[in-house]
Amino acid sequence: TIDLESFRNYYDSYYEQLCRFLNLYSHDSQVIEDVLQEVFLRLWENRHSIEVEYVKTYLFHAAKNQILNYLRNNWKPNRGKIVLI
Repeated sequence: TIDLESFRNYYDSYYEQLCRFLNLYSHDSQVIEDVLQEVFLRLWENRHSIEVEYVKTYLFHAAKNQILNYLRNNWKPNRGKIVLI
């Protein structure tokens, strides 16, 4: 179980690192913020039911999966090129 103090510590410790990591997938800061909001929200909402041994690893995997889902669901072809909206 993750308590509020631990959650705040994880957020403070990893948010910037996660932003830099997700920048490899998208240079849109709003998309990155939205993805991280969803990742941390899910962590908080499921804090009683998930067992995370390595929080940093969990957060990076969750963020990568979330942004890949976002990119997959939001691309539009434009004259043979992929354009993200």
